[in-house]
Amino acid sequence: MAITKKRSRVGRTVHDVEIPYLDRLPDRAWEIAGLISGLFSSFYIVLQIVSEIHATGPSTLSLGFVVGNLVNIAFWLLYGVRFRRWAVWVVNLAALLAQSTLLAVVVLSHGHP
Repeated sequence: MAITKKRSRVGRTVHDVEIPYLDRLPDRAWEIAGLISGLFSSFYIVLQIVSEIHATGPSTLSLGFVVGNLVNIAFWLLYGVRFRRWAVWVVNLAALLAQSTLLAVVVLSHGHP
């Protein structure tokens, strides 16, 4: 069982962090796995949109939840762009589009202006 040591900065102190098995996969594999995982997350938002459209009556999703998730997705999109992590920004761009659509559906369902 090989354990690699990474140097990590926490505040002003440097700590050793043990990460078993994580370095065995190349960065490209992590990027692809992140892309697949993120696209599934976007797909779940699309499923919620379909559910909201077919529901009778107002949405049971709170605007705070939907907007909060939208802000979170926007942050991770900017993070991916800033650090040039294509898997992060691609999936969060897709999620941002889906979440924005969900917000519109929820707002229309609630009858808010």
